[in-house]
Amino acid sequence: TSLLLFSSLHSRLTDKLPAVRTRTAMSFVGVLQKSNVNSVMGLEIQTSSELNQEKESDDAFIGKSLTTTLCKIGPSLVHSLRNRARNDDKATVRRACIVAWLEMLSLAYREDQGFGISGLDISALCTLCNDPSVATRKAAAEALTKLIIDTYDSDEYSSQASALEFAWAHTVLPLVSDAEVSCVTRAIEFFSKLI
Repeated sequence: TSLLLFSSLHSRLTDKLPAVRTRTAMSFVGVLQKSNVNSVMGLEIQTSSELNQEKESDDAFIGKSLTTTLCKIGPSLVHSLRNRARNDDKATVRRACIVAWLEMLSLAYREDQGFGISGLDISALCTLCNDPSVATRKAAAEALTKLIIDTYDSDEYSSQASALEFAWAHTVLPLVSDAEVSCVTRAIEFFSKLI
């Protein structure tokens, strides 16, 4: 049933109304953040009472079920979010889709799924760092920065890590000379995080 629910929600990313598309992407953000927290924390805390152990066991099962379902729709969801972020005519939708897209890529990375960041993802984020919307530029720059940090936390250095660094240097770093002061401030913050 959760697969059906997420598939239905996924279809709302193509709704005619921008507010519905934005809300759909933000709904995915909430679910994905919860799933990412469950994935990182494991939801397995030792307790002395059997009642608490049973509840936490149920929470862990629900969290794992949620993660499994999200990973099943992951490749198509990443594709939809990437395309919506690149092509939507409303900046609020583009920004919301970038945030959801980043959360889905983070979940895939943590769960070691068969999909993850691709050249298409990196290229799209680079393009979005030059978006006319300030919020979209900042969201794309933050996404690239977080993806680089995730690869730094990994034991392996991959070609994706190299491509991310190259993309970051050519699209996020130039934001320090952006006309918008808030973009400059965020670019400096991102630079500080990486250094």
